[in-house]
Amino acid sequence: MRSSVSRRLYPLAAAVLLAATLPACGVAREQSTAAQAAPVQASTRPAKPIPDEEPAVTQEVAELLGQLAEGRPQRSRFTEKGAATVLADADQNLAPRLRECGIPVTLELLARAVDGEDRQYRYRLRCRAQPLLLEIVYNKAARVNRLQLLPE
Repeated sequence: MRSSVSRRLYPLAAAVLLAATLPACGVAREQSTAAQAAPVQASTRPAKPIPDEEPAVTQEVAELLGQLAEGRPQRSRFTEKGAATVLADADQNLAPRLRECGIPVTLELLARAVDGEDRQYRYRLRCRAQPLLLEIVYNKAARVNRLQLLPE
């Protein structure tokens, strides 16, 4: 009778012994490393769009991007600081990148915040090659104080 009991317990004992030794094994380390890397990858997922409570602002941003792509932005839409940084970079970097996206651009609102008298918006531009992020800041007079395109 003991031999039949030991035959049934042997596989169970082997499984317990294997489970106890796996952490020292390289395979277990690879699996734990992959599990630890998963949260990092999850945090780099693209942001989800939020409801657009100000579609007129989004339309204005799309028109401004179209003007920048065509090389004819209206200087009156910018603050002095915004004009100095954005318009100086428009011909060399902004216009070509925006033309790659196709005009009119497709915008998805990802974030909106108010910082004092400034309104900050973050949009995703659906481009052919790769999506871009647009960060734009309007001052209290509804003029662009900052505009920046970033890869997503």
